[in-house]
Amino acid sequence: SGVFGEITITVNPAPVTNVTSITISGAKDIKVGDSLQLSATVKPDNATNKGVTWSISSGSSYATITDAGKLTAKAAGTVKVKATAKDGSGVSAEVTVKITVKTVSVTSVTLSAGKTTIYVGDTLQLTAAVKPDNATNKNVTWSSSNTSVATVFEFPVRPVLSITPTISFATVVPSSSAKFSYSAKFCKSSLY
Repeated sequence: SGVFGEITITVNPAPVTNVTSITISGAKDIKVGDSLQLSATVKPDNATNKGVTWSISSGSSYATITDAGKLTAKAAGTVKVKATAKDGSGVSAEVTVKITVKTVSVTSVTLSAGKTTIYVGDTLQLTAAVKPDNATNKNVTWSSSNTSVATVFEFPVRPVLSITPTISFATVVPSSSAKFSYSAKFCKSSLY
C-alpha cells in the first residue's frame, strides 16, 4: 500500500559527573627499603570516572610509586605524593611522606687480643668486632671495671697495678646496656 510511519529519536550523551574532591589515606613516615600502600577516596560517590593517577610531585629521587599507589622508599628524605583525577577535572590531592634511615642495632661485640698474659707496665691491644656488619653505628666505648688496676686509653689497655684484673667493655650504640667482658692475666714484673 506504500504507507509507512517515521519517528525521529535524539540520542543525548550520558550526563557526566566530574570529581570534586580527592582524599588520600594511608600516609605515614616510613623507613628506607619499606613500602607504603596509599589509597584515594574520590567524591562525589557518583562521579563518572573515579580513577586517579599517582605521581611524586616532589622528591622523586627518594621514592617510587606505582599506578596502584604503592610507594617504595629508596633514600632518606621527604616526598610529596599526588593523586590527580583522571576525568580531566584537574582535581588533585597531595600528602607528604617522610623517609628515614632504618636503624640496625648492634647484636654482638667480640673482643680479641694477641695474648692473654702481660706484665705490669705493658700495654695490651684489644680489637672489637661489631656485628652485624651493617649496624647503623659500630662505634664502641672502652672502659675499665677497675681503674685502680687497669687504665683504658683510646685503644690499648694499660695495667697499672695488681695481677688478675677483669676489664669490661660496654657498647654505646644504640642505647645498648649489654656488657661484654675480656679477661687477661697480669703478671708482676721483676722491676716492681
